Amino acid sequence: MNPISRAPPLSPYRTHAPTGRGSHRHQEADLVQGPGLHDGGGAFRGLADLLFIIALIGKAETVEKGKTMALKPCRECKKEISTTARTCPHCGKKNPHTSTAKSTLGVVILIIAGWIAYEVYFDESDQEKKARLATETAEEAEDKRKGFHCLSAWDGSHRDLKDHVKKSARDPDSFEHIETKITPVNSDGEHTIFMKYRARNGFGGMSVGQVNTKVSNATCSYTITGVFQD
Repeated sequence: MNPISRAPPLSPYRTHAPTGRGSHRHQEADLVQGPGLHDGGGAFRGLADLLFIIALIGKAETVEKGKTMALKPCRECKKEISTTARTCPHCGKKNPHTSTAKSTLGVVILIIAGWIAYEVYFDESDQEKKARLATETAEEAEDKRKGFHCLSAWDGSHRDLKDHVKKSARDPDSFEHIETKITPVNSDGEHTIFMKYRARNGFGGMSVGQVNTKVSNATCSYTITGVFQD
């Protein structure tokens, strides 16, 4: 007799394991042409069992990966796509799960929140405004007295002086600014700057140098008064 006809019905609780030579072919034949696939209601039962097994395998693989895919219709083409998709693969719509109403509501909420924040933190009285402006003016005057207005907020250097020394170096690409110190303005309206830097010397090594300058408080223009090498 045909061994296929004696094979047991497919069931989600039975495993068809290989038992000998040629068993791989029999197993494959079982899945495709097993008993019950040739008679009326049995065909539907066998097909249902097969689909049930496939569904269980697919679900097990999804759970094993820890990623259960959720589907949701695209707001543009209405076809179901993953909820994690940023662009619909069918119609190309960006943010396919974000509705126009939700986007508009979000903008309105942000506007209201910004208005409340402005009212709470920035709606100051005339007296408070005058006090704040007076404090800011005093701080700016103190920074100018110290000469900070002539220095870069990025690295604290006098940019024009640093660029001049860098271009004058034997190897400009090796130039490194170390630090810049500045004295408060004197009676002549000038500051003294001491800038330390590092650059490659004629022997191929790195050496530290210092440049001393006079700087105008009004224009921040400089005049070099001394150059020193370690």
